[in-house]
Amino acid sequence: MKILRRVGLIGALAILPLGIAAVPANAYPDACSTWVDGNNAYSVCYSGTGSYQAIAVCQQSVWQQMFGGRTYEYGPWVAIGQISQATCPYLLVDYAGINYSN
Repeated sequence: MKILRRVGLIGALAILPLGIAAVPANAYPDACSTWVDGNNAYSVCYSGTGSYQAIAVCQQSVWQQMFGGRTYEYGPWVAIGQISQATCPYLLVDYAGINYSN
């Protein structure tokens, strides 16, 4: 009887991995760059999957300097290899960022 229980346990353990589903890895854009030119922020990614958008962090206005706050502008979501552009309408860009989506 002990032998049958051991064989049953070994058989159950042998087929256990078959019931575990593979979970796909999250893939994001990769090899990305951002740059600033005046009141425009740009981003581009050269590999990976998904999409991304440029973020422009605009310089603070006098009012924002006195009372705090920042203005963020966002470019369109684009596919790998395309350039996303975000524009600060009235002020220069302090720095550029990027949002990723898979």
